[in-house]
Amino acid sequence: MDRKNGTCSFGIRGAPQFQGKGYGTEALRILLRDTFRELRFQKVNSGCGDGNTGSIRLHKAVGFVEESLRRRCIYTNGNYYDHLLSGLTREEYDQAEAKAGQRSPR
Repeated sequence: MDRKNGTCSFGIRGAPQFQGKGYGTEALRILLRDTFRELRFQKVNSGCGDGNTGSIRLHKAVGFVEESLRRRCIYTNGNYYDHLLSGLTREEYDQAEAKAGQRSPR
C-alpha cells in the first residue's frame, strides 16, 4: 500500500478445485469495494504471467486495464514468461460496477 499516492497492489491465488466457479471474482470485487470506498485509494495495480489465462480473465471481468508488458521476467518450470501489468482506477471501478449491476438483478 502506498497511502501517500493512494495506490496499492494485491495478489490472489485459488486452489485448482475452486477455480472457474466465481469465487475469485467475488473475492476481488469485495477487496476492490473496500479498497476504493473504505480506504479511499485511487488506483489498484496487479500483474500476472502472460500465460495465466485464468488471472487475465479475472482481471478483465472486474474492469482492469492492461498497462504494460515486462518481457521475460518470470522464470517458472524451466520457462521464461512475460509479466502483464494491469491497473484499475476508482473511476474505472465505478463504471465496471455500474455495468455489473445492470447485468444482475439485486
